[in-house]
Amino acid sequence: MVDAITNNGSFSGAMANTPSQELGKEEFLQLLVAQLRHQDPLEPMQDTEFIAQMSQFSSLEQLINMNKNLTSSIDLDYMTSQSIANSMATSLLGRTVTADSDMIYLSDGDAEINFNLAGAASEVKISIYNEEGSLVNVLYDDFTAAGMNKIEWDGKSIDGLPVPQGQYRIAVEAVAADGSEISARPFMVGKATKVQYMDGAAYLLVNGAMVMLGDIVEVEA
Repeated sequence: MVDAITNNGSFSGAMANTPSQELGKEEFLQLLVAQLRHQDPLEPMQDTEFIAQMSQFSSLEQLINMNKNLTSSIDLDYMTSQSIANSMATSLLGRTVTADSDMIYLSDGDAEINFNLAGAASEVKISIYNEEGSLVNVLYDDFTAAGMNKIEWDGKSIDGLPVPQGQYRIAVEAVAADGSEISARPFMVGKATKVQYMDGAAYLLVNGAMVMLGDIVEVEA
């Protein structure tokens, strides 16, 4: 334990008892000069040890201060990005957006299903699941072109019975004429009608379904 030097030249445990005090450049120099004046000529290595310990203490304090400043900077950047995201979400109200989402919303007996194909498909299979994960219906589309496509669902189950209004999840599979699999990606296209904030993140209500702002891939002018 390193002792501090009192006004009368004696050593005390004051520094050890006050570790929370910050050691500035001037204080360090004053302690260094005082220690040199009162060094013990019979133990020359004691000064070196003292200087090394004080340097370590000063370096540690600088690291702590740097960490505090970095934390404050990160918090400020997060608040700034959240503010920008919230402003962007509000500006999208009333505009038609395309979102990377496998959710659809059944309203008034029908729902629009949008998907993108990496190539032309001889058959597209669309499985529709309810919120409990149960299969509700399966739709098929033949000779579908590459790019964005859409299919209308009449809101009926495999048995031909109407299903309740609400959110449903889709899974799209496609194969080419030679039987090879084609990449198929579901999207949601619709007008943003509401902004809602959950857990600090902005969500848009599109076609009755909540979409994260980060999932928006296109906005129509």
